[in-house]
Amino acid sequence: MNWVEKEVPNLELCKRLKRLGYPQEGGGWYYFRFSKKEDFELSFFHKETPLSFYGASYKHMEFYKAPTCRELGEWLPDEFFSARLGEEYVCANMEINPTEKDKYPTMNADTEPNVRAKMLIWLVENGYVKFEEGK
Repeated sequence: MNWVEKEVPNLELCKRLKRLGYPQEGGGWYYFRFSKKEDFELSFFHKETPLSFYGASYKHMEFYKAPTCRELGEWLPDEFFSARLGEEYVCANMEINPTEKDKYPTMNADTEPNVRAKMLIWLVENGYVKFEEGK
């Protein structure tokens, strides 16, 4: 695993985030490929370089925003935290209220961006967070 793969969620989680409405505009890390015959690449795109810069191949291009750990944290409610526990990471509700202790699950993953993405996906699917363009 190279350094950037430790900073962004894996491809499958990024695909799920996109399906749920995670904003796909602007600069940053993206998984992309020009055709289904190619493997996905993880690359940084500058805000000033729109994906349409790639010309005709843009129409067939498949891409998924790969938010950084910090970007994911901006979507998580304040009461959630992530931390490393031994060999894995955990994301959980920091304010455990005895009457709501089972309301939110605790997520586990091999990297911090993956655990944050899993928690964010759960929160969106259960109506606690809504993606809005421009946040």
